[in-house]
Amino acid sequence: PLPPGDAAVALVGAGKPVDLRGDSAVVERVAGFAFRVSATSFFQPGPAGAEALVRLVLAGAAVAEGDRVLDGYAGVGLFARVLAAEGAHVTAVEAHGGAARDARHNLDGLAHAAVVRADLARFVRGAAAAGERFDVVVIDPPRRGAGEDVCRQLAQLAPRRLVYVSCDPAALARDARGLVDAGYDLVRATPVDQFAQTAAIETVAVFAPAR
Repeated sequence: PLPPGDAAVALVGAGKPVDLRGDSAVVERVAGFAFRVSATSFFQPGPAGAEALVRLVLAGAAVAEGDRVLDGYAGVGLFARVLAAEGAHVTAVEAHGGAARDARHNLDGLAHAAVVRADLARFVRGAAAAGERFDVVVIDPPRRGAGEDVCRQLAQLAPRRLVYVSCDPAALARDARGLVDAGYDLVRATPVDQFAQTAAIETVAVFAPAR
């Protein structure tokens, strides 16, 4: 039997969540925007932390109207939505099916935002081979980081700014080495403590082409 009350209940397995009562998706409000987040999609654990990350990403990206922006590991479109609101033309790349569906919902109606369900490494490899360029790249990879190959391929897209949102300092250090080897300098790195009294720390790092 379902638990008492009227709270939404969903069965979450290997596939799409099955709603047993109500809608298992929740709505999170960050930076003045509402984001649909399904049961299997990732989202930041608290709105205050998410707001802090958004502010740092916007400051680091410094987008101008019409800039082409690649948002890698885009999740439900948190950064893509706020970057598009600044006038950027955003391509949000997300491999997880549920998160990509949420991102399409959250970016619906924005003429200059598109969601691509794809593995970022494969997408970037194709974009680099085709000679595509992006003015700004934002990535928020999983705990293991993006990896040397992805960092090298991102550098081939020649962004003037690359903003890296990290949830693991060791992974950030490895990927920073890869980006530096690919011709980028670390401009700044700002820690955000979302998980008080734990070893986990978020960091927003900004990279620019080496001078």
